[in-house]
Amino acid sequence: MSFAYATGDGENVLEDIDLLIASGETIGIIGGTGSGKSSLVSLLSRLYDATEG
Repeated sequence: MSFAYATGDGENVLEDIDLLIASGETIGIIGGTGSGKSSLVSLLSRLYDATEG
């Protein structure tokens, strides 16, 4: 899966994302400022649609 903001320059902000989360499993999403944590969570909750994949 890849994602680029529609209002941006078209460059992917997330690339080659592949997640397998089992039912009932708890995960944590960590990373530095600007690493895409909020974008990833928005994709998981379908607030955004992936541009590829």
